[in-house]
This record gives sequence, structure tokens and C-alpha cells, in this order.
Amino acid sequence: MTRIAHSLTDLIGNTPLLELNNFCLANQLEA
Repeated sequence: MTRIAHSLTDLIGNTPLLELNNFCLANQLEA
């Protein structure tokens, strides 16, 4: 069965940069 990644974090894990980017998106802030 093929697993489909829904986000970059599914592919490479949670990194500080992605965490910050997700935080900005969640709060509608400029990165």
C-alpha cells in the first residue's frame, strides 16, 4: 500500500523551520 504524505513534515520530520512556518500559517503571519 502506498503511503501519501500530506505535508513536508510527513516526509522529513518536524524541524524548527517547518514548526515556525506552520505557526505563521496558523496565525496568518508573514514568514
